[in-house]
Amino acid sequence: MRERSRQILKAIVRDYVRSAEPVASRTIARKYLAGLSPATVRNEMADLEEAGFLEQPHTSAGRVPSDKGYRYFVDFLLDPPEEPAVSLIEEQAASLLELRARRVEALMQEAARVLAEMTECLSVVTAPQLERLRLHAVHLLPAEGGRALLILVSEEGVVDHRLVDLGSDGEPVSGGELEALSALLTRTLAGLTLREISAGLLHHLENEVGRFGSVLGALLEAMDEEESGARGLRIILHGVRSLFQQPEFRDVGMVQILLELLEQEEMLVGLLEAGAWMPEHGVSVAIGRELPLVTVRQFSMVSAPYATGGTPLGRVGVVGPRRMDYAVVMMAVDEVTRRLESALERML
Repeated sequence: MRERSRQILKAIVRDYVRSAEPVASRTIARKYLAGLSPATVRNEMADLEEAGFLEQPHTSAGRVPSDKGYRYFVDFLLDPPEEPAVSLIEEQAASLLELRARRVEALMQEAARVLAEMTECLSVVTAPQLERLRLHAVHLLPAEGGRALLILVSEEGVVDHRLVDLGSDGEPVSGGELEALSALLTRTLAGLTLREISAGLLHHLENEVGRFGSVLGALLEAMDEEESGARGLRIILHGVRSLFQQPEFRDVGMVQILLELLEQEEMLVGLLEAGAWMPEHGVSVAIGRELPLVTVRQFSMVSAPYATGGTPLGRVGVVGPRRMDYAVVMMAVDEVTRRLESALERML
């Protein structure tokens, strides 16, 4: 692409991101490229449209970027965010390290909230799945009605819990018995993932757990749920209200598409995996038609994986209109992901 065309495309994207209105040649000549006449800019815009970088949404003289135009802008024309935005992103992301959370879920919630506020878009965070993580401890706490609360704690700090019937035939269960059973299960299962805990290993414990065999049944149930995906992937969302305030959502059709997307978590997970990885920015970016679902091609997704100790745990992402401030969103996702990883390391 010629340098003049690059500058015009860059100016159109920048103006459209700010105004949400189709950009006219007169605007470009007046605000961005004073050395060019509106007629020259108009000719260049016509060439860019013919090459697929711009679109004309209706009969007005203005143009808007196409998916191809946004992609070229992100790949070749993107400037770092301006200093006030950089400072704000770094300050807000740093709050994740200051959060005194004892559970990973609370940290995930805060990461989603901060990211939504930074970008004014919908933030999506997938919490770690227990099946991928190694057990650190198994706890049994007494509950009413001959039941106990079974708590599975991973090495990464993720907690899964469920009530289990102790099958004690009405006999009282002492706290000491539950502590001994907890210690036995922890000693036997610590360091294994749910995928690695076989039914054979649990059946081998039947003689040692005695009348509390139902606890092993609950562990088998947890394994089956993880293997089949019955528990589902825990997804944390923030920023729906902010996203609805974007100009694109004056269109009822866009609102309907987003509502359908929010109802189908599997679709959101699929979007998080989409896009071209950009190592220099630490994120993946999927724009419009690059997304795997036809119905959501008026949106873009910026996402990144997070991990601890080299173990992938989940993903952090932002869903917004194609007319998003990519420089800000990409930096925000990368910064939140890195701070989230640091916070997890400190927690664990």
